[in-house]
Amino acid sequence: MTRTPVSALHRAAVGLAVTATLGLALLARTGVTQAQAAGGFAGAPNFGAGTQAAVVFLGGSVDQLEAAARASGANGVWAQDAGGRFQLLVVGGPTFLRDAFTAQFRGGFATSTALTLTRTPGATAPPPVITSTPSPGTTPRPTTPGGVPGPSTND
Repeated sequence: MTRTPVSALHRAAVGLAVTATLGLALLARTGVTQAQAAGGFAGAPNFGAGTQAAVVFLGGSVDQLEAAARASGANGVWAQDAGGRFQLLVVGGPTFLRDAFTAQFRGGFATSTALTLTRTPGATAPPPVITSTPSPGTTPRPTTPGGVPGPSTND
């Protein structure tokens, strides 16, 4: 029996389907609802040592998707449109590219949607953001974009 080669696009589609199924099962198990987490991901994107992360976006606008992707350190988001074609949102990219993506998802994402995030090889999450004004003579404690305290700088 000979094996038929599987295209990279087919593997990506299968990966997205598996991610969506597992992500939605996780949502059902943890009790997270659309209203609670709209505009974010079901879990923190894990790029590992690679340049891609499979995520479930919990619904929201293209602006919310772009903000969540930017906060995770991604510079691209792949999503399937209604026709099954993959569309790319370049995070922080030129307006004409964003407009092409937005045209495919005019109402945003009404339900949980499996997506693939990409980032430049060697890139890491964005640096911590300082969210408060330090008192004179103290060193501020950085926080992540989600507001979670980061590592102490006073060590």
